Amino acid sequence: MLFDRETIYGIVKARSYNKRQAALMQDAPLTDEQLRWWDEADILYKAEREAARLEKAKAAQAAARERRAAEQAAAERNLAAQLTGTAWPAAEGSGPMSDLERQRKHRAAGRDIGEIPPPRHRRIRERCRYDLPLFGRLYCTGAHKMLHRAPSPRMLEFVLTLQDTILNGGNRHVRWPRGKGKTTWLKVAAEWCLCYGHRSFILFISASKNMSEAAAKEIWETLSEDPMIAADFPEIAIPLADVALTPQRTRHQTYHGRRTGIEDTSARGGHRRLAQLDGYPNTGGILAARGADQRIRGLNIKSRRPDFIFIDDPQTGAETEGVLNKIEANIQNVILNLGSSDVRTAAVMASTPVRLNDISERFADPERNPAWRTTTERLVVSWGPEEWKERYFAEKRIGDERGRAFYAEHREDIERGAEMFDPGDGDRRTQVSAYQFALDKLFEIGEMAFFSEYQMRPPASAFAFVLTQRLVLSRIRRGVPPNMPVPNAVLTVAATDINPGYALSTSVYSFDLSLCGLVMAYRAAPVRIPDALNDVEFESRVFDALAEHGREIASLGIKLDLWGVDAGGRQFKAVTRFAPQSAQLCALAATPMLGRAGKNWNPNVKSRIRAALNDTVRCRDAQHREWLAFNADVYKERYQKAWGAEIGAPGSLSLFDGGADHSQFALQVSNEKLKGKQALGDDRWKYIWESNDPHDFLDTGAMALALAGSVGLTGDGTYQADDGGGDEVVFL
Repeated sequence: MLFDRETIYGIVKARSYNKRQAALMQDAPLTDEQLRWWDEADILYKAEREAARLEKAKAAQAAARERRAAEQAAAERNLAAQLTGTAWPAAEGSGPMSDLERQRKHRAAGRDIGEIPPPRHRRIRERCRYDLPLFGRLYCTGAHKMLHRAPSPRMLEFVLTLQDTILNGGNRHVRWPRGKGKTTWLKVAAEWCLCYGHRSFILFISASKNMSEAAAKEIWETLSEDPMIAADFPEIAIPLADVALTPQRTRHQTYHGRRTGIEDTSARGGHRRLAQLDGYPNTGGILAARGADQRIRGLNIKSRRPDFIFIDDPQTGAETEGVLNKIEANIQNVILNLGSSDVRTAAVMASTPVRLNDISERFADPERNPAWRTTTERLVVSWGPEEWKERYFAEKRIGDERGRAFYAEHREDIERGAEMFDPGDGDRRTQVSAYQFALDKLFEIGEMAFFSEYQMRPPASAFAFVLTQRLVLSRIRRGVPPNMPVPNAVLTVAATDINPGYALSTSVYSFDLSLCGLVMAYRAAPVRIPDALNDVEFESRVFDALAEHGREIASLGIKLDLWGVDAGGRQFKAVTRFAPQSAQLCALAATPMLGRAGKNWNPNVKSRIRAALNDTVRCRDAQHREWLAFNADVYKERYQKAWGAEIGAPGSLSLFDGGADHSQFALQVSNEKLKGKQALGDDRWKYIWESNDPHDFLDTGAMALALAGSVGLTGDGTYQADDGGGDEVVFL
């Protein structure tokens, strides 16, 4: 919003900002027309000031002449009285005063605040009367003030919500990222209320009494000390400044001989009250501060009850369940019932979640607290590509300077698709954008804290199924030989996990339409490919080992539909080069697979060549290398839980019999224990595993389920052999 001529004239007269500061206030450089208005206003202001100075000088001269004339007349009267021997009649009410009367008159004159001058910028004051954002920008923005810059568009929505609630009532709950100014805007809104009299009794509530009192003190000091407030709201500022200079005047301060009633009993846990001046309906407002856990039932000051309540972060940390219940009950049953019956009490709560089921989460639940309308904003509205974020973090681990250089060089790629709550975030000395600020914060404090306090997703714990070796060994299909598919099989897949230092491990599964699966075979082919080899030799050795192992799998005589091969890590180039040639080399068409941890899973990765399907997504890079990415944590969890179902049940897994000893297989698939999960943000979860080596067959089992999911086999009774992308399913 660009300033008009009247606003610029008011700013020039106030002498509070220069042109550069005015440009910052309106978030845009001053236009040529605005610069011309500025110069005109400057000239006009100087002319008005000079005219006022001359007028004041003339008035002083006239007063001096009148005083001299009065003195001359008094002298002539006294002389005449002396000559005639008579006393000149005294004026009514005059005459000699006693010492007591003289002292009383002197004290009364000292207690009175005198006349209140008119507002210096009346038009600006009136423009802000029903415009809280403008009030914040003109009266509260700048050096040594509450606000440092204008709100972003998304922040402006909250400010307008705050304004609407103040003027019209209601209960609104706003959840903002930590440190984004929600408390500051609550203080600005309280100041706005008190200056214009929109609300007469404001109750400021924070998690503790000390925190709420600190906010109230800042509001009070701003009203008494800010030069802009003093210039445009003299009826508010002058009485406050008067008692600030002489605190003992609080009880006796008068205006036109009547006490103003100004009070400050906050040191004793009380309240603050503005002076009540005749002729000024916006005066006399009350500001009180309390803690969210304090007993404040029946709060009544000067026969007035709170008509607006600010609740700012009523929870400080991970309080016990009993404390949380007490705070929730206090807000619902006591705080919201503090108002009178003839004025609709309004309330605004601003919060940031700390943990699952905390106060912020409870009041955001419309079923639990239906009287509150909640708005939630996240620091990062949408993320950039996951792979570029990870590459940036990798550079930062080496050094901050290297990370900054990498970000500057690849900023366009890193920020593609990203959107921020406030584009103005960040320290421009070390960060080029708000998105870099968010990534740096994520890197510094970790995912759990970041997604709780900045993404409004508090960490949630989830109990996990724990698979045991004994349970796996109990799922053997008695009498079923190896290489035999499950009854009514519709899909048969093999999955190979590559560990170049010791083995290529493969397991073969068949599934029916209900995703009931059977382990038909498994193999571990020993290999010795030293990691110390150069890249060319390493890739060649992996390529040859895969060709030989593929021929071994083909020799089992099992008709495979899909063969997934682990392409994660150093073997990526070898596997993606092997896959297009695999059908000719070993009569099996290989699909390279890349598993991603749940916390890093991104179904919208830039390299995708089609939409994600069942936590899998097909990808291709600029070198035309293709692979299937999948959420490894999700599929490992599904795989282990499948062993808990009874043999033959939908979604179950079982083993062939044939007299084989499956103890090593059972050990591997149960060697990772899922201890729990934590919700992060954007529907992602962090999985907590307790791992023991080896667990290769667990990895191949997860890959097998991911292959089934990639072609639409999920156990719902349908199966799409061709997923719509033209990929052929190979039958051998």
